[in-house]
Order: sequence, then C-alpha cells, then structure tokens
Amino acid sequence: YTAAIDRNQWSGSTGNPAIDRALAFEMRGYSLYMLGRHREAVQDLSIASRAMPQESRIHFFLGLSQLYSDELESAVASFTKTLELGYKDSASAFAYRGHAYAGMGQYGRALEHFAEAIQREPTESFSYGSRVLILLCAGDSEHAVEEAQNDLRRPGTLDVGSQWMAIHCYLALRNSGDFGSAVATVNDVSLRSDEAQWPAPIIKYLT
Repeated sequence: YTAAIDRNQWSGSTGNPAIDRALAFEMRGYSLYMLGRHREAVQDLSIASRAMPQESRIHFFLGLSQLYSDELESAVASFTKTLELGYKDSASAFAYRGHAYAGMGQYGRALEHFAEAIQREPTESFSYGSRVLILLCAGDSEHAVEEAQNDLRRPGTLDVGSQWMAIHCYLALRNSGDFGSAVATVNDVSLRSDEAQWPAPIIKYLT
C-alpha cells in the first residue's frame, strides 16, 4: 500500500482514482492499526474517512486508533459517526465509546455505554468485563464484586470470556479485602479450564 501511495498508482478496480487512493490509505491504516502503530493509523484512516465519509467501518477503526492514541474526544466523535451510519457491530462501537468516556473520567457515562452494549450483544464478554473494571476505577468495589459474580453465573460454558471474568472478579474481591473469596473464585475456574488456553496461565498464577 505504501508503494502504491508513493507512486500514485492504485491497483483498485472502482474506476475512480480518488476512491482507489482512499482505499489504499484505508488498507494501510488497517495494517498500521494491527501492528500497533496507532498514531500513523489515525493519519491514514482520517484521509480515508474524508474521501469515503459514509463508510462506517473506517470511522470505527479510526475511533479505535484514536482511542489507543489517547485522542479520546476524537475517538468519541468517530464512534458516534460509526453509530449514526448504522455500523453492523453497534455493540462494539458503544463499548469502545464507553472506554473513551472512561478515559476522560466520565465513569457514569461509560457504564451507560457498557449497559447498552450488553443489551445489544448479551453474549459478548468484553462489555461485562469492561463494566467491572470501570466500577473498580470508580472506587465502587462492592458493586464490582456483585457484577463480576453475577457475570460468572451467566448461562453458558466456561469460555475464554468467563476466565477473564474470573480474573476481574478476583481483582474486585481483592480490592474489597476479601482475599479468601478472591482465591476461591479463580480456584474454581482453574479446575474447569483448559490449561493450554489463554488466559488460563494467569488463572493458574493467581491460584
């Protein structure tokens, strides 16, 4: 993509050079995001979003790149645009916009976003875990413990998300001073976990 951009030669087949150029920036932006080069990704995806403003996926990944670059207000704006355009994974857009608000210290607003994300996608563990962690950040250990324990009792098999929830529950219980219950929680999950599957090694370490 870099070579195509540098040479002003686009291999796209849209028949529109401006759109083909934007697609090259978009794809390089995705690649930079996956490599963890978030600030560079912001630059490329910003160019792509201006050329193709109706493409919700670009605004979503632009928001992610801005979030990880600590450009929190810009991330909120990008996720808002993502939702306005009807992005198919609206639950993730709400969850990540919630993280941007949390980064700005707006914990109540963040928790509202996680609740909305859970309502839209009740099987996705990311939003449950995010809610517990933000409750801890807000100093509400009691509520964090309650939510974490409820999440661990959710119907379904013990999956990676449940293991992460056990870790969140452990942190909440430790933070509230109940070390015995914290260890008991991860012990119970450890007995039912595949030791070869991440984050099982973390569970094992905590036990």
